[in-house]
Amino acid sequence: MPQPISPYGVSKLAAEQYCMGLNAVYGIEVAALRYFNVFGPRQDPNSQYSGVIPKFLSQALDRPLICDVGCGSSHTVLALAEAVGRVAERAVQIEYVPARPGDVLHSYADITVAREALGYDPTVGLEEGLERTLDWMLAERRASSSAALSEKR
Repeated sequence: MPQPISPYGVSKLAAEQYCMGLNAVYGIEVAALRYFNVFGPRQDPNSQYSGVIPKFLSQALDRPLICDVGCGSSHTVLALAEAVGRVAERAVQIEYVPARPGDVLHSYADITVAREALGYDPTVGLEEGLERTLDWMLAERRASSSAALSEKR
């Protein structure tokens, strides 16, 4: 039985249990999808719910990269930080800091069930996903700057 260590984890488990109850009582077919490190265009890096990837990309645009997270699935945080540096064309400066309370230090996204039951197969690799996210973030910054200049005129 899963033992979540944060309110966020508890809420995800509760939602899965609710779905299982709908299945048991009403026979509704359900599938609980557990997304790992979701990122992509239109994700606000300043949101409190934002994951590490948009935060890394945002930091890479603003200043040399600072990393403050544990490791991920098949990519370590160090490898992720290096990939962000390559995509953003910035030098990577690593700063090791203590984990925050409730941070998951190790995770592994085993997509076997999603692949077999839903036919899911990732189509975008890490670096391509980072490039798409960075392109969107840059376009948003340009649009914000243009809007600010227009308002001043």
